[in-house]
Amino acid sequence: MNHLTRQELAVWLDKLAQEQTLVAPLDIAGNILYRPVKDTHEVAWDFVRSFMSIKEYFFPPTERLMLIEKLGDQVTLTETLPEGETVIFGARPCDARGLLTMDALFIDNEPTDPYYARRRQNTTLIGLACQSLGPSCFCTSVGGAPDDPAGMDIMLTPSSEGYVAEIISEKGEKISQNFPIFDGSSKIRPHPTHERKRELKIPPKEVWPAKFNDDFWAEMAE
Repeated sequence: MNHLTRQELAVWLDKLAQEQTLVAPLDIAGNILYRPVKDTHEVAWDFVRSFMSIKEYFFPPTERLMLIEKLGDQVTLTETLPEGETVIFGARPCDARGLLTMDALFIDNEPTDPYYARRRQNTTLIGLACQSLGPSCFCTSVGGAPDDPAGMDIMLTPSSEGYVAEIISEKGEKISQNFPIFDGSSKIRPHPTHERKRELKIPPKEVWPAKFNDDFWAEMAE
């Protein structure tokens, strides 16, 4: 584990923003939203929950699937996949844990979604443990916790002096290297809940159609 002050954390994030896309929570008209930033000047450091989850960075509303080129009578189709690496700072435990469920469906089961899989591969999550549950939070009711590191690459826990940083995955170790505050001693600390992904089971697709007209959805619509 490493201890970081907020200033040290900001310097580190600013450095990461120069190397790849940095997404962080911003206060926009009173709503906390995850948005790309050039530096940490506008970052909302103290927040409970965001208005939208980080899922929007893995399932964008529009997406380019291919390029179509026509030269004379010849048409060429070229598949395109998302490029570039992204770091998301301030991911909450519930969002990271939710992505493990998405992984089970869109990566671990055939057919794999290549666009989602590429974004997951190219995205590093710097998580931020919650200090309290918000009025609409329910992570503890579904097996989660405010400090659950499952699905994170680096977990930050607020402390009296700033943050305690815990390296969870190889991606987390990679972005912590060559930064003085980690003193070259960043080590992955295996955490039992990081393996929770293996416990997630997706029902066979044959049983899904029967669920589509369940009364539950009518109740939710009301």
